[in-house]
Amino acid sequence: MTLWRLPLAIALATCVALMAHLAGFGTTHALGGTHGAELAEAALAALALLFLAGVLFIAFATSRRLTHVEAVRLLRSALPGPGGLASQVAVLAIGGSLVFGSLELLEGHTPVTAGWVLLLLPLAALAVALTARFLIERIAGLGLKLAALAGESAFALPRRTALAAFNAVPVTANVARGVRFGRAPPRQA
Repeated sequence: MTLWRLPLAIALATCVALMAHLAGFGTTHALGGTHGAELAEAALAALALLFLAGVLFIAFATSRRLTHVEAVRLLRSALPGPGGLASQVAVLAIGGSLVFGSLELLEGHTPVTAGWVLLLLPLAALAVALTARFLIERIAGLGLKLAALAGESAFALPRRTALAAFNAVPVTANVARGVRFGRAPPRQA
């Protein structure tokens, strides 16, 4: 799960910056100027891919059946921050401020003049952290449902082959020596 930490932290910090910018400026302009739409699309695409990867990880990456609590704990370990909600909000607020500041510079503005962002970034980070925790519950549930579905189809396959072998007509092995079947070439003397 440590492989997912950096992309997830970047995507979530970008969402924090986008939310804070939207709350501060509304829809007058996009964060990042002319590159704002691409940035938002990239952040949402990254989150969608991480969502799908989380479902597939819970469904197929473990060798044993997980409970819902274990699956949630496993996915929560990928969230940025050392543990609790407060540390995750702090990490997301710091990451969001870095993304916000660099994108404001990309727009040609100085991020220091936006003093209101110091109030909005922690609120946006709290909203993103709570949403991430809510979605992790759903990701774990979907992954466990997919694992159960895959398990049912994997268990059904041996039963079908066993039934097919049980219903097969036995073939006798008493074939006379020298008898040739089909299109065998003629014997040579």
